[in-house]
Amino acid sequence: MLSTKERIVFGINPVKEVVKAKKKIISLTIQKGKEGLFADIIKYAKDHSANIEYLNKSFFENSLPKGNQGIVCKVIEKSPVSLQELVNNRKGNDKPFFFVVLDGIEDPRNLGAIIRIADATGVDAVIHQSHRSAGYSGYVSKSSSGAVEYVNLIETPNIKNILDDIKDLGVTIYGAEKGAQDNLWEVDLRRPLAIVIGSEGKGIRQSVKKLCEGMVSIPMFGNINSLNVSVATGILCYEVLRQRNTKR
Repeated sequence: MLSTKERIVFGINPVKEVVKAKKKIISLTIQKGKEGLFADIIKYAKDHSANIEYLNKSFFENSLPKGNQGIVCKVIEKSPVSLQELVNNRKGNDKPFFFVVLDGIEDPRNLGAIIRIADATGVDAVIHQSHRSAGYSGYVSKSSSGAVEYVNLIETPNIKNILDDIKDLGVTIYGAEKGAQDNLWEVDLRRPLAIVIGSEGKGIRQSVKKLCEGMVSIPMFGNINSLNVSVATGILCYEVLRQRNTKR
């Protein structure tokens, strides 16, 4: 599970989503001269008794990551989510489960992009291992364009254990792997489903593959027989969405 702690969020859209999601802002720092651009955010921060600072452009250029756009805030991390809590919250919802399970994604930009895809495609939760993986940082929030505020994020010390728990819910687990015999277009993805995505370099670990009921590949016809992991995740998720919204 995600631990409750402070988190840095930078960039216009991510900070706007913090406000939209009504998160608790602890502090807000604005570049001098941009106060008018962020009037609504400043008001929200004042209403929540946040500490507000106005600093020179040099602070944002030298002390913060690129792409901060002259705004950064510190927020209280979202409440932890467990698999059981998620199941309880879905009672009465007859939509099949859909999980994205990340086995060792290390680049926060990829993690953020995957979370943004999960938000767009109605994924119930992104499940992520707590070690040897990217953490939920400001880079992730920026890459997700603020989607991290809305997607259920389940952080676990052991992917294999939680896959067993998912199976107990009647969920079919597929791993995504280049060259797998089963074609993404030919597999029934309408059932309760979890798709396992491997790390950028090594893919899915063998011990995790053993827990998958099948492996699927994305059809490819070009000369470069590989895709960025977040792009591949987008294709996989939208195929699930397409199948579930196509009458048969």
